[in-house]
Amino acid sequence: MCRTWVVAALVIVVSVAIRVSGVAGRDSDYYLDRWNDKNRGKSKAITPEDPTAQIPSPLLSPWSRLPPGATGKLILTSAATSNATTQIPDDAQLLPPSLVDPPATSPAFRNSSERDPKLLKLSVSPMLSLFNIRRVANTPCLSSSGENGTCFNARECKRLGGVTSGSCKTGGNCCVFQVSCGGLVTQNCTYFVNENYPKPFDGVGSCQLTVNKVNPSVCQLRLDFDSLVLSGPETTDNRCLNDRFTVSGGSSTPIICGTSTGNHMYVDLGRTSNTQAVLTVITMGPAFERSWKVKVSQIPCNTDYTAPNGCLQYYQGVTGQIKTYNYDVSTGLQLSNQDYTSCVRTERNFCGIQYTACADTVNVDPESFSLTGSTTTQVGAVVGQANCPNDWLIIPCLSDSSVDPTANCVDRICGDAFNVREGVTVGDAVLYSFVKPFTLVYHTDDTEGNAAVLESGNRGYCLNYVQQPCV
Repeated sequence: MCRTWVVAALVIVVSVAIRVSGVAGRDSDYYLDRWNDKNRGKSKAITPEDPTAQIPSPLLSPWSRLPPGATGKLILTSAATSNATTQIPDDAQLLPPSLVDPPATSPAFRNSSERDPKLLKLSVSPMLSLFNIRRVANTPCLSSSGENGTCFNARECKRLGGVTSGSCKTGGNCCVFQVSCGGLVTQNCTYFVNENYPKPFDGVGSCQLTVNKVNPSVCQLRLDFDSLVLSGPETTDNRCLNDRFTVSGGSSTPIICGTSTGNHMYVDLGRTSNTQAVLTVITMGPAFERSWKVKVSQIPCNTDYTAPNGCLQYYQGVTGQIKTYNYDVSTGLQLSNQDYTSCVRTERNFCGIQYTACADTVNVDPESFSLTGSTTTQVGAVVGQANCPNDWLIIPCLSDSSVDPTANCVDRICGDAFNVREGVTVGDAVLYSFVKPFTLVYHTDDTEGNAAVLESGNRGYCLNYVQQPCV
């Protein structure tokens, strides 16, 4: 008995396979002839109630059919004819969505004035509707692990070298791209990590990542240091002699080392389509538990998040925090040979900006702003070009008055107190600037450590900003 059932099942499977292969191989001419044969001689036709109206291309409900004996009207609309009403015969078989639009080369694809009005539309193969292929939109996504990614189907993600992590609301999976030493970036939003990340790396050598433009419209890279922990500078001149992070191939960027987790950097690639950038991490010297995870985002030209020319850091939003590289109130040291501009995007209906030094709960004397002086010898606030010839921060027309922006206005400050009043040693002030665009120009020379009496222990700066509304 069991053997009989098995044989019967095999016969059914073979019959279905033969039937499917025959149906799938028929073209639209076959179905057109069948349709015409079926309806030849019938006086009842699908005809618009308005004889002047053309029958538009219908968008039919999936697998729907009028019940036997029922009559009705299907309202067919298109951009060309929005009021055409068509009478549906009792035996009309409505087609699923995948059978609605045939290829332009098919004989069934005709102008409405040429085709048989009874012909709704035919497909090259009626089996295609069973296997609709939905293309996944490659939109940004947030993975289940908290990383930024791009939506792809799982197979395409794997082919491109990514790892799926969570799903996308619009379909597909969130695909995260992560590369290490010797890697090549070919996808936007790629993470550059140390070997065996998230485990630390304590070896020596050079780790490079090459970044290609994913699109000719890309003008910049934004490097977000989700993690950047390298050994710090030597303490004689605060230079990065052991570990260092560098960028070549784009605009000039400073050499940095130490800890800059949470900071970022913009690299200008220009408008040449074949420009490459190379990110390099060099590790040398004593054993140290280093780790890095740098998100590489590619920024198109001329967007509202494209950094202005010459801005190494670019902050957006009404509020934010600006820090120098390797800043830390406990262990950070101001790096030598820094020379760059930080910019704040002017938000709509805002005309000024307020700066305050970040809170310092570690040191008795706040060191959130310490460019010159030392941890043992305070010099207080220092202002002006003559008094700040080596290390400085330039903020155009910086004042301690929000009412009169030009009152006690200075451009260049240094020292170890955030103030525009020379010699003030106690407390940091709330300062304002109403000069747009909002910029901060930071400079240090090559003598920053213990080699100079008034340079040891400086941290750099950390400033909070709040944009001021126009009045």
